[in-house]
Amino acid sequence: MKQYPKYKKDLTHSYCFGLYTTSELVNFAAQKIKHMFFAKEYEKSEQSKKLMDFCVSNNIELTINTKKINSLSGNKKILVGAAFNKNEQLLPNDQNHIVLVNPQNLGNLGTIIRSMMGFDYENLAIVGTSGDVWDPTCVTASMGSIFSIKIKTYANFGSYLDEFKQRQLLSFALQTETLLDGVSFESPHSLIFGNEGSGLDESVISATTPIKIKQSNSIDSLNLSTATSIAMYESYKSV
Repeated sequence: MKQYPKYKKDLTHSYCFGLYTTSELVNFAAQKIKHMFFAKEYEKSEQSKKLMDFCVSNNIELTINTKKINSLSGNKKILVGAAFNKNEQLLPNDQNHIVLVNPQNLGNLGTIIRSMMGFDYENLAIVGTSGDVWDPTCVTASMGSIFSIKIKTYANFGSYLDEFKQRQLLSFALQTETLLDGVSFESPHSLIFGNEGSGLDESVISATTPIKIKQSNSIDSLNLSTATSIAMYESYKSV
C-alpha cells in the first residue's frame, strides 16, 4: 500500500470521511479517487460491499484497517473514507461565481460550498490568504458538495478581476446604502465577500458595486456563511 499520512496542506491529495461524503465523491468525482479505507467492523455491511465492489470494478486500491482510518480521520467512529486528488479547475466566464477574499474558517467554507449547490452556484474563487478548502474539515462541512463545484484560487483580487472584468461584480460591504433586496441581478455575476473579521479592502470595494444586507443594529455584521446564503437565495429567487 502506498503511504497515506495524515492530511497536510502541501499534499497533492486530501481525504473525505464518512459514508455520505464518500458516496458523494463516488457519485460526482470518482475519477479523483486514489484509495479507499474501511474499518474492519464495517467490512461485511451491505453499504461497504457496494463500495468495495466499486473499487474492484474501477481498479481503486482499498485498505481494510480500523487503526489506519481512525488515525487518518482522528475519529474512532469513522468506518469508511477515501483519499482523493486535489485539483483546481478553470471557472467558466459565462457562469455566476462566488468569490471569497481571505476566508479563514473551514466550517464557514464548507457550509458556503454546501449552500452553493442549493442555490445553483457551481463556481468558487478563493482569493488571497485563506483557510485550506481541501482540508478534510472543510470537505466534511460541505457534506461532499465540494465534489460538485469548480474551485480556483487567486493570489489577489486583481488577478481575479483581470480574468473576469466583463460581468456584474457585487461586493458585500457595510460602507454603502445600496441594499441587496433592491439589486437587479445580471448573468453572469460574481458575489464577492470578505474575511470573517476584516471584511473587504477598499481596493476591492472601489472596483465593484458594493451592496449590503438589511439587518438590525443589534449586531455589527452577519456570519460569513449566513450572509453568503442570503445573497445566493436573493439571486436564486429572482431567476
